[in-house]
Formats: sequence, C-alpha cells, structure tokens
Amino acid sequence: MTEKQHTLKAAPQDAYVTAVDALGDVWTFLITREAFFGASRFQDFCDALKISRARLSERLKHLVDAGIFEKRQYNTAPPRFEYRFTKKGRAMYPMALTLIAWAEKWRTKPGASNLIHRPCGHPLSIKTLCTNCGERIYPDEVAWPELLPLEAALMDNGGVRGWRKMTSFDAISDRPDPAVEALKAFGDRWSMLIVYGALHSAFRFRQAQSKLGLAHNILNDRLKHLVDAGVLERMDDTRNAPYRVTQAGRDVLDIILAMRSWALDWAPKSQRPWGKLVHKTCGADIRVICACAHCNETINPRDVVY
Repeated sequence: MTEKQHTLKAAPQDAYVTAVDALGDVWTFLITREAFFGASRFQDFCDALKISRARLSERLKHLVDAGIFEKRQYNTAPPRFEYRFTKKGRAMYPMALTLIAWAEKWRTKPGASNLIHRPCGHPLSIKTLCTNCGERIYPDEVAWPELLPLEAALMDNGGVRGWRKMTSFDAISDRPDPAVEALKAFGDRWSMLIVYGALHSAFRFRQAQSKLGLAHNILNDRLKHLVDAGVLERMDDTRNAPYRVTQAGRDVLDIILAMRSWALDWAPKSQRPWGKLVHKTCGADIRVICACAHCNETINPRDVVY
C-alpha cells in the first residue's frame, strides 16, 4: 500500500459515507433484501437474483467481512454454508423501508410492496422520526456538517468489483419491489454521494468534481441520470447553471438519515470521529426510527409479512 493509499484509508469518514460503503451497491441491497425474505444459502440467492455466481460470492464475502452476515457451515461433505443476519445486519431494515416509501411516493403507488404490518393489519406505510423529539425531519431543519471531504469520497472499497458503477436493471430479480425503483434513480455509490451533497446546498459541476474527484465523463453521466430521474434539476437554462434537489430529491433525506443512523449505531469505532448532523428543532445529533404511519409503533422486521 502506498503512503497516499494509507492516508486515504485512515482518513475519518462521514457516518453516511460509511453506510454507503457498506451497502452502496444494488446487488448488495438485493442480497440483503432476499435474506429478509428468508434466503440463507448460496443457491437461494442464485435462484432469486439474476446474478453471476462469481459476483454473488464476492458480495457475500463483503457482507460477512462487514459483519452484516455470519457464515455458518451446515454440511461437511461436501462443505456447505449458509448466511445469516447478525444483529448489525438486521438493523439495516429501516434502510429498506425508506427506499420502499420513497418509491411508493414517487415511482409506483402506496402498498405496491405488498407488505403488511401485522400488529395493526394495515398495508405497510412508514414515517421516519427523530429519536430525540419524535418529529419528522426536513432538509431545512438540518444543520449540515462541512460538505463531504475528498478523502472520504475516495476511501478504499475493499476490492469489490463494480462498486462505483451503474448497474443494469434488466431482469435482475423476479420479485416485485418498489425499492428497486428507488435504486434505479440513485442507487449507485456516486449518485448517493451527489444527492447527499445536493441536500446540503445547490452546487455547480466543478464544485462536485473537486469534492468527489470524479472524471468529467462519469460525473456528467451521473448528473444527467439524476436529472432524468427527477431527483436533481438545473436552476436555470444557462450552461453553468447550478444543480439543486427537486422535491423528490428532498425526500431522499429519509433514506440518508436511516443509513446514517445505522452507521452511528453499528460502524466500528476505528471509522470515527464523525461530524454531527444536527436537528435544529431539538438540537440533537440526528438518529431516526421508522414507525408505522397507522399505529405509531416502531417497525420490527418480524412484524412485517409479505
């Protein structure tokens, strides 16, 4: 490892970036989704997803190394293993819920996930609340830390191939899932970081490039995709017009806060310290929970049925 690589790897990250690096890949999300639906063995994931065996092996290894899955041997001759959620992995459930909620508002329709909250019997509908004051959080009520530093954006990705690339969504899964529609809009690592920055403030192309260190063509591709997806818009018709979030983009905040909350609770201490993201209403460093919009109970994965 070169001195520069060591410096980048040792640099403190933003809590949200830590979460993106744990789950900032469409395949990784889909694998965890299938685990929530009961998949545990290699062939279970192969049967549910249109994924190559080599890519699945790589993503499963990443999830084990990240402490999200644990690998258990269930057969000795030949050796066979299953992959089960750790507590850290199960705590990722609110991320899936916020992705579904965004897509049901902006891409599909309420209830498209076919999920039912068993305690109250209603189709699953969530609200994301501040754990300190119990109120909804909106972008204008957030005191943002300094915008993402270049060192955090360039953190090493553990050798996971294709981590920062856009994924083709052609026939990736047979299971209907609104969350996939959210991932189509902003589900790759770079798009997630761009939207995070845009929620902080409007920005110009060169500002984003200086912060993320992206090649011109890659950044241009991501920005065009986010505009086409209705997540970003240009502020005027001039060539150098700044980009800003649309209302759909503002609603990505719930997903970002769910991911950041997970990192605050579960990421290794070696990846800290992090800047605070303060809820101006109550002054707390933001953590959120997902509650049922009908009965107000915090949502537990065991209480949700398909």
